[in-house]
Amino acid sequence: MRNNLVLALTALVAVLTVSSIALSGGQPSRPNLSLEELGSGQMVLDYRIPSSNHDQSYSALILGTDRIGHGDIYVLITESLDFDVKVSLYTLVDHLNNELRSFGVDSMSSIISSDSLPKVFSDPQAVLICGPSTSLPDYFAAPALHWVERGGLWIGIGESSVPFMYSRSNESNPNATMRLDFTGLSYNGGADSRSSSMATALGFRYVAPDNAFELSDLEALGGRSIGFEYDRGTLLGTAGVIHIGKGSVMVMGGDMGPPPLSTSEEVLAWDLEKVLALDVPWWTGELTYMIVSSDGSAIESALNSSFTYNGLYASYGIVPRNDAVQACAIGHYSR
Repeated sequence: MRNNLVLALTALVAVLTVSSIALSGGQPSRPNLSLEELGSGQMVLDYRIPSSNHDQSYSALILGTDRIGHGDIYVLITESLDFDVKVSLYTLVDHLNNELRSFGVDSMSSIISSDSLPKVFSDPQAVLICGPSTSLPDYFAAPALHWVERGGLWIGIGESSVPFMYSRSNESNPNATMRLDFTGLSYNGGADSRSSSMATALGFRYVAPDNAFELSDLEALGGRSIGFEYDRGTLLGTAGVIHIGKGSVMVMGGDMGPPPLSTSEEVLAWDLEKVLALDVPWWTGELTYMIVSSDGSAIESALNSSFTYNGLYASYGIVPRNDAVQACAIGHYSR
């Protein structure tokens, strides 16, 4: 049964890879970027976006970070995952491998089982993505936390996706030391919701997962909301980042159920590729952005920012906000 599942999922990934290559039609021209620091924290990003046959909508942005770059990306598949989630995670890898290159990211994504976790934990530059109800045994909690403290990036989607975090459903894990409760989310047409500055700047699409985490728990852990937020009697969030030692945990709501007119892996990849390319997990809180659009005409302008934080790096770029044109450009500046 397991071999049949692997063969079926491998065949699906192969079909998606061929389709994406056939439909891409080659990479569009990249925007031209030039970043200069005029004084202490005074930065200017000059950019020019080439003309297009389609309407254009982009974000120009500069954000301060404490670190740039990461290693390879691993997506964990365990037996506890629902079949639909396993399929989504396989196709998420396909999306990331095809699309991260357009953001200038060379890291490769691959599927692993829990047997390969020691290899991941030996690389403090690696990224590990886990889906809802991954439910790793409790003995993974301590080495997982130690790996993050040394620099790893753990991306947990949904409840029971981070072994050292507990919630109402898994309070019995003795090695889980951080609490993050999840609550069912009623979208209700977007009523009483707002977008964080990062979600607006990057044009996030993972807007309304079936459940979301409680923002008070995220803040108690020293985390920062980077997604969408809802007031449902208690404040709920869809994405957040918690710095732990030299590494970070990115938590996301949801059970990876399909949103309207799309698929979970498609919207997750859209958000995650920008998060990884721009080093959002190492964001210091400094962010300047502007949204620019045209009817297809070239766009030429400048973005000025004034940073009060004396961080080590700045990530900057032009990223698309719609599917019509996927041209983008990302850069990193050592301060």
